[in-house]
Amino acid sequence: MAHFEGTNAAEVLPTLLLSPVLALGNDDIDGNGGNDALLGWSGNDILQGGEGADLIVGGILILTGGLLGLQVSGLDTASYVESSAGVNVDLSILLNVNINLLGLNLGLTLATVGSGGDAEGDILLGMTHLTGSAFDDFLGGTSVANTLIGGDGNDTLRGAGGGDTLSGGNGSDMVDYFTSASGVTVDLSTQTASGGDATGDTLSSFESIRGSEFADNLTGSTGANLISGEGGNDIIAGGAGADALFGEGGTDTIDGGDGNDRLVGGGGADVLIGGAGGADTAYYDDAPSGVTVNLGNVAANTGDAAGDTYSGIEYFAGSAFADIMIGDEANNLLSGWTGDDNLNGGAGKDQLFGGDGADTLNGGAGADTLTGGTGADIFVFSAASDSGVGYANADLITDFTSGDKIDLSAIVSGGTFIGSASFGHHAGEIRVVTAGFQTGIFVDLNGDANADIQIRLSGVHVLTASDFTL
Repeated sequence: MAHFEGTNAAEVLPTLLLSPVLALGNDDIDGNGGNDALLGWSGNDILQGGEGADLIVGGILILTGGLLGLQVSGLDTASYVESSAGVNVDLSILLNVNINLLGLNLGLTLATVGSGGDAEGDILLGMTHLTGSAFDDFLGGTSVANTLIGGDGNDTLRGAGGGDTLSGGNGSDMVDYFTSASGVTVDLSTQTASGGDATGDTLSSFESIRGSEFADNLTGSTGANLISGEGGNDIIAGGAGADALFGEGGTDTIDGGDGNDRLVGGGGADVLIGGAGGADTAYYDDAPSGVTVNLGNVAANTGDAAGDTYSGIEYFAGSAFADIMIGDEANNLLSGWTGDDNLNGGAGKDQLFGGDGADTLNGGAGADTLTGGTGADIFVFSAASDSGVGYANADLITDFTSGDKIDLSAIVSGGTFIGSASFGHHAGEIRVVTAGFQTGIFVDLNGDANADIQIRLSGVHVLTASDFTL
């Protein structure tokens, strides 16, 4: 293999490339800095433009009657291994560009224009293979058999059909089939792919998958995978590891497998399965509007949650809008995220997180942990069973602040706040006691001077009647 290396000046790697000896070989050409023209001619060449806006031609340029043509000869590689930043090169996207070579205007022709790092401003003609940088790259092929090598960094590689050889290299890399005209099957545990644009592909060193707009079957590995089904009715399995699995559009079946997994069904009636082991979360943070999630009656679900069913899911997280989230008899973790949310834990020892916004939290029966988050939140106790007496039985409010309210109106309508005084044998009395780093609220419902409800607050608080809704 002949090797040519340019300087940092603007140049054309020049008459040497036109010699019969060099034109027929498998050459390694490095332009270094400057705006260079690298002409691979015949043979299987490696062309590395370096810095500057370079013309990189894999094949033989032919000018006939004022028209520029390209005769492809050999399988040439545009390499960006020395780039100091990530590159974006998609050979399937062709733009009209005007080429001027050695002062000769060759006119408009269709070519790929790169961006980022050493690819910024590069014009590529007749290239078949791409090698990325040590940073985060996007490399895209065409309908012919391409070889795309990501190298280091978190790369995204899209072969675009043709039976491609795709290697993610080091880092957390994604194989992308979004533009496939039909569904694909990809298994990261075996690094195999078939169907649609994946037909004939050879994969290595990928941790993530982006599916097509059709029905895909996507399977993860033992590592932490990111898998996105995109459109279509997809089947997605995470395998072992802490996975992030996205169904996007369509009616999807998503199985997290082992590990602490993030499951996002998106639109459509999805089946969300936490899998064995781990603490798994169904997320609706990408929903375009508020959702209703009712674990005791999923038929009442609305928004992106409409039609969704759940198995082995421990945690549920809402959207950026006003959500309604209702637990069942299990120990649920419900998080409203942003928006003015209404959370009800139901039975069980629940954890409720309001997040941003003015939220309403009702733990329901059981010893629950309630965190309102930012905003003026309301903590509702609608039955005596909502919070028992004794440290282990009482609900805990972790972040009560000025502006929040404790709503006891459903059980002590017209009750009396007596501060730290002892119960006076009057039904509906509410007293407050501080001990250590906690504040206790005690409610006597029947006037026997004994507490029927206890509520714990983290921290020492000086409460007044205005902190309650009675």
